[in-house]
Amino acid sequence: GKKGPAEKGLPETTKNGNKRKSPKELKERVTGFFDQFFLTDAPERRAMSARVFNHTSKAEYEESLNEPGVLSTYSDMRYLKEFLPTWPVVPYWRIEKKSER
Repeated sequence: GKKGPAEKGLPETTKNGNKRKSPKELKERVTGFFDQFFLTDAPERRAMSARVFNHTSKAEYEESLNEPGVLSTYSDMRYLKEFLPTWPVVPYWRIEKKSER
């Protein structure tokens, strides 16, 4: 039969304390999120664009700072993350794992 989280060596809850979802539940949630925000006719369509500038594009980078919604500093990103409870505050690669201590 199918193994539950405990049989796979996983806790019953996620790191955020939420009940762990089955693969079917997770798929439904991800596809629902996609349908709600990313389809061309989605009711709450959103777009996100990430750009990385090198030194030869400094003028273009500085022009982009005047556009609304542009995050250009670490403190801008930290401020945004205050409103996104499911995103970690600390980058995942900086969190010590219990087995590494």
